[in-house]
Amino acid sequence: METLSTLIMKASELEFLEGIHINGSRSEDNLISHLLFVGDTLIFCKPEVNQLGYLRCILVLFEVMSGLKINLSKSVLIRIGELPKLNNLAHVFWLWC
Repeated sequence: METLSTLIMKASELEFLEGIHINGSRSEDNLISHLLFVGDTLIFCKPEVNQLGYLRCILVLFEVMSGLKINLSKSVLIRIGELPKLNNLAHVFWLWC
C-alpha cells in the first residue's frame, strides 16, 4: 500500500490529481489526496475526465508494480456536492478498465 500511497502523492504534487481541501483553505497543508484503512482506500480527485484518467493509470501502474489486482466490481465512485454528469464520468472511468 506504500506504493499506491507514493503514486497518489506524486500525482498530487504534479497536479495530475487534486484532492480535497479541508476548512475551505487552498493551502497544500490542508489538502487530502487519499486515506488508507486496513481493508479500504479512499482516493479524492476532482470530477474531471482527465483526473479520472490519471487515477485509472495510477491503479493500473499499482497493479503492475505490486502484482495485486484491484477488484473494480467492489469499487465505488462517490460524488461530493452537486455533479450533474456523474454517470458520464463513471462510464468513462469504467471504459478505461
